[in-house]
Order: sequence, then C-alpha cells, then structure tokens
Amino acid sequence: MKTILTVLSLVIFSSITFAGPGSGHSHGLAKVISKDEAIQLAQSYVSQLSDAKKLDASWETNLKADRIEEFTLKGTKVWRVTLNNPIVKNSSQSQVYTFISKLGEVIGASFEADPNKKIHSHGGGKPHSH
Repeated sequence: MKTILTVLSLVIFSSITFAGPGSGHSHGLAKVISKDEAIQLAQSYVSQLSDAKKLDASWETNLKADRIEEFTLKGTKVWRVTLNNPIVKNSSQSQVYTFISKLGEVIGASFEADPNKKIHSHGGGKPHSH
C-alpha cells in the first residue's frame, strides 16, 4: 500500500512540475511582437524562400526592410513587412510583402500586397504569385 501511495504521489508531483509556469505551458496572455521582431521574422522567411529556390538567390543577402505597417487580414491586425531587392531586374519581383501575425507567426509572402497570392513556382519554373 505504501508503495502505491509513493508511486501516485510521484505521478501527481511530476505532472504538476511539468505543467507549471516556465515549462512552456502557460495560460497567460501571449506576447505581441515588436516591429523589429516582425522585420527579423520577415527577413528570415524570405531567406528561407530563397534557399528553397522560390525566390531569386540574390534575396539571400538583400533583405532590406523598406516598410512595416499594420494590415487587417480577415478582421485581424497583422504586420505587413515590405522588403526590396534592387538587384532583381524584374520589377514585379523586386519587392516582397511578408505577413506576420502580431504573435510572431509567419503567414506568408507575396510579390503583391495581397496575402492570398503567395509566392510559388510550378514544376521548377520561375517564382511568381497569383
């Protein structure tokens, strides 16, 4: 009987320990990211798109944030970070809009200000959005 009580108390204690504060399990309010954090996330995401060949390779090193603004997406405020790359000759692909939630989730990127038109390619073709 004493062994069962010991085991039960260990199980209860360990579940409280793992679900407590600081263990990644919190019911508090999530932190809203700053403009600087949104820019860093946007730059990282565009770099990943370049690595994945969904953007010109020059985007890997040309990650200048030109503008950041609040944008309403489906009734929710998000950050729209505009990045420009002067090396890209095609003017329709020299600017990338990235959309970042206020909580830091990358929603996507587009050559157009519309987040529903995400950057992609078909069968290894040139990257575009539609």
